[in-house]
Amino acid sequence: MQLFVLKLEGARTLTGRSFIPTQPRTSGTSRLIPLVVCIHGASYDSEYFDIDSQHSIFTLGETLQIPIVAIDRPGYGGSTAYPDPKIKNEDLERRCTTFVQEQGKYLNSIILPALWKEFGSSASSMVVLAHSIGGMMAIVAAAEPKKYPLVGLVVSGIGCKSHMHESPNPSHRNEGDSHGSRDSDQADEQQMHIRFNPNVKDRLMLNFPPKANEVLLIDLKISSHTEALNKPVPLGELHDVRTMWQSYWRSYAERVTVPFLYAIGDQDGFWDSSEEGTMQFTEIFRTKSPKVESVVIPLAPHCMEMSLQGTAWLLRCLGFAIECTMGQRKKH
Repeated sequence: MQLFVLKLEGARTLTGRSFIPTQPRTSGTSRLIPLVVCIHGASYDSEYFDIDSQHSIFTLGETLQIPIVAIDRPGYGGSTAYPDPKIKNEDLERRCTTFVQEQGKYLNSIILPALWKEFGSSASSMVVLAHSIGGMMAIVAAAEPKKYPLVGLVVSGIGCKSHMHESPNPSHRNEGDSHGSRDSDQADEQQMHIRFNPNVKDRLMLNFPPKANEVLLIDLKISSHTEALNKPVPLGELHDVRTMWQSYWRSYAERVTVPFLYAIGDQDGFWDSSEEGTMQFTEIFRTKSPKVESVVIPLAPHCMEMSLQGTAWLLRCLGFAIECTMGQRKKH
């Protein structure tokens, strides 16, 4: 694994980590190989996919000789923030857009083409693997016209039915009120930051079934990484996931034209993991996607990539990426 700094157009920067096999792909003689691009959720950066040797997609990528890139989303790590932090949620709403929509379109138009240009020489196509809020942005990106060979999309830890969603409160937009949007949003950020990054004690106090509780107890070593992994969350993405996502996700999901793999942990504290909820979410992707798969991961929390189920899930993702890439041969 190597850290990278990539200069983007408009004097912007993208940082992250990568593993690229040393043996380059030779035209006409090598197998079809996917470039897997990983996109983290809220309050993490690219390290989410490379916590330690037991919780790392890079370890698996090296074993399978699959090129892997994990980015620091705009506003995380050394990546230039986008949209501009000075732009308020109200300003975006007046433009009939949201934080996630803007960052998803930026991901599609600027970041993913740049990653393909920089790292794509060792691959024949691209598959995007995204978690939580990063998954929302990846869905937006996948629905847009592309300048890179996307052949598959994998998303975990989101959905259409959530415990977080609330109706927007107009009083939060009253800047003249001392209890207006700024104070409220800051309080929301603190609460959501805690919820996205509960410490081990808090996790074990949640209402898990006994067997799930035992699994979490076994995985306590992840707790030593918790503080290091915690990152500040842009207010825009918290506002979006809580108040806006439900109003527009269908318009993007129904335009995704590549195979889609969806997963959620049955102990996810944010999203509905019921059969009804997962079916309601994935059914929209069947509008244009040639293949839609969904799985509820047993005894897995919201951040399943960090759990004891992490390795099995990431192996499944890489298998799906290979399958999507082999589908290229069928087309040609």
